[in-house]
Amino acid sequence: MEFDERGVQEALAAGKQFLKNGVKAVGDKIKSIGSNIFGGAKKAGASMKSGVTKAAADVKSGVTKAGVGVKSGMTMAGVSVKSGMTRAGVGVKNGMTMAGVSVKSGMTRAGVGVKSGMTMAGVSVKSGMTRAGAGIKEKATQGKELAQK
Repeated sequence: MEFDERGVQEALAAGKQFLKNGVKAVGDKIKSIGSNIFGGAKKAGASMKSGVTKAAADVKSGVTKAGVGVKSGMTMAGVSVKSGMTRAGVGVKNGMTMAGVSVKSGMTRAGVGVKSGMTMAGVSVKSGMTRAGAGIKEKATQGKELAQK
């Protein structure tokens, strides 16, 4: 049996080509998978971007993250608050107390109807009365009369 070198060379060449093709095929497959992963990531990234943009559009100026329509000057709870109102959103006009009780000039902090010259307790105090607001006008007058005598 003669040794056919040419046949061996052909066989080797065929083997090399087979390996080369195999490696290329595997490489192509890996490249394809990588492309899919990258493409997927890119697509996911685009979705995230559009989602974020959409969310950002939903969260416009003056709208809370919860999507509650909150206009300028409203509290976080969405209660309409006008100028001079309390944080609780109770209808409080300028000059009112935090409790929302109408307070006129000269009233106490408690919002009790107190006119000029009244005590904090809201008891009417005229000139010459005590802080307690008891009717001591007469006694004071009597005292003055006794002093004059």
